[in-house]
Parts: sequence; C-alpha cells; structure tokens
Amino acid sequence: MNKCEKAEPEMPEPVMGKMVPTLNGFGYMTVGLDAVSEQFASEAGRTTKPVLEIGAAYGNTALRCLENGARVFANDIDARHLRILERRARERGLAANLTLLPGSVPRDVALPREHFALVLACRVLHFFEGTMFEEALSCIHRSLLPGGKFFVVLDTPYNKYFSAMIPPFVSRRERKSKWPGQFVGKELPEFIKGYDLERYPNVYNLFDIETLHDALTSADFEVERVTYVGRPDYLDEGQMDGRECVAAIASKRGDR
Repeated sequence: MNKCEKAEPEMPEPVMGKMVPTLNGFGYMTVGLDAVSEQFASEAGRTTKPVLEIGAAYGNTALRCLENGARVFANDIDARHLRILERRARERGLAANLTLLPGSVPRDVALPREHFALVLACRVLHFFEGTMFEEALSCIHRSLLPGGKFFVVLDTPYNKYFSAMIPPFVSRRERKSKWPGQFVGKELPEFIKGYDLERYPNVYNLFDIETLHDALTSADFEVERVTYVGRPDYLDEGQMDGRECVAAIASKRGDR
C-alpha cells in the first residue's frame, strides 16, 4: 500500500463474542439480531419497495435483508461503518441492491418522501435528545409510504449499567416530564456505573413502554405493538430483568 493511501477500516472483534464496538464511540452493534430486527428483515424480503435501516453500523441486519432479496438503504453517522458494510455486501454478491446514506438523520440526510415500505432504527435513537428525537420521527414518518411500517428498538433504564438512572427516571415520569430518560453531559458519569464511557456520546435518552408509545402517537404513527425486549445478547454485566430494551412496530396510516 502506498504510504499516502488510507487503510480500509476494519470491523473490530466482538467483546465476549456478543457485542462489536463501533468506531465512533456510539455504543456497540450486537452480533445477533433481536426479534424485532428479525421481523424487519423477514418483512423486507416480502416487499418490492425499498427499505431503510437507520444506524446500520456494520450492517448485520442490512445484510440479512439483502440476503432475503430486499432493496436496502443503509444509513449510519459514520461513513467508515458503511464502507465496511459495503465491502461485506460485495463479498457476498449483494452490493447491487445496497444504497448507502452516510450522515445523521434528520440533520444531515434528506430522506425521500413516501419512498420506503419499512424503516428500522435499532438501538440508535436513544442517542438523540428530545427535540432531535421528534425531528427524526417526523422525518421517518414522511419517508414511509402510506401503510408503511416503522420498527424501533431503544434502551431502557432497566439495565445493570444504568440502574442508578431508574429512580430519577421514575420520578420524572411521575412529574409528567416529556423526556424522563434524558441524561446529558456531566449527568452520564454520575448515572452510568462500571462502564466504558468512551462508548457513549454526550446524550442518553432512555425509554419505557409509556414514553415510547406517547412519542410515536404524537408523531402521528399508529402503534401496532410496543413491548419490552430482553437482551441475552448483551454482556452479562448489562442484563437485568428482561426489560433491557423497549421495542415498537408502528405504521403510517393509509393503504400501501
């Protein structure tokens, strides 16, 4: 390699065989797919319309969609992650149906209006403060075809690493705070215990069933299902009681 050429980014090895660190400090990508991502990938293989994954990281879910025959738009804030995904897709002969969208949704990426049959945002929107979270939901809603579905998975405070966040979360929710799980800046070291804080950005916005349902209905989604999701694929130190994530499937009203 010429000294002036940049080395291609590589996907790190998973920690304990479960979670792959991102290159930009925005948490981890799980090695396996949770049930909601599995359903997204399955339904992606049954539509002729494009699908979108927001926060695709190295592309485990996007690759599953491509293997199922879907036309996939993959977004990530870090272009290096998408280059790795593209290389992985090319090695499998799947790159022809892959379109890359680097940047932050909604701030940097203008999604096409009424274009996608399905959108997935798995374990990424909890890095958005409240206003940006609302902007993202509005952007996603506009990008869906009528009748299209939005699949979302978010972290909750019910995780051993975040257990110190539970009392303030519950207290804020009882006071009808709009974003009871929003912790910013200097609050994070106080409430995240025993974890590598370099793996987190400056904002963490945790949800439960009620707060996620309210946010989706406020954004004019019709909520089909919202439930807690246990994460046996997390490191043992992060597991708690089967409520480590909250997930929803919501739709845009209208006929597809």
